[in-house]
Amino acid sequence: MFQQTNIKLSNSEIKIRFFQFLLLTSPLIGSYFFSYSIYKSPFSCPILAFTGIPCPSCGLTRSFLSLTRGNLWESFSYHLFGPIIYSSLIVFSLHLLLEIFYKKKVKNKYNTFINDTKIKYLILVSFIIYYVFKLLYLQINGDLLNNFQHSPLGEILYR
Repeated sequence: MFQQTNIKLSNSEIKIRFFQFLLLTSPLIGSYFFSYSIYKSPFSCPILAFTGIPCPSCGLTRSFLSLTRGNLWESFSYHLFGPIIYSSLIVFSLHLLLEIFYKKKVKNKYNTFINDTKIKYLILVSFIIYYVFKLLYLQINGDLLNNFQHSPLGEILYR
């Protein structure tokens, strides 16, 4: 999956990669910490709290926590893309760690896949379709309107 090259990284490139590594591993470390501690995750969706309508990324934190505990199917139930994003974070973090450790660029097979514009659009469209179906499911159950009416925004609009 990874192949070391002879292209050396400058000190500034190593610092940038280290910063990227910290950013990519923070959700992984956070999900591990909150999965195996008595503390609950302090993160909640401000859009959901204000409107009562979930945002496209609602459920990702719970999905990551479930994956960390080893519950794959529960993770999928919270967010369909949770396990995919979690796995991607692990792969990208390993890539950056290898580059930092060897101080050389590392070739990978997924780079051409990620840089393909058609793939980016496919991922975006898939995410939007998933979100629309999630909202339709809430609408069919009657939860969407009910949650909106009882949200702070709904309280203001329906007075």
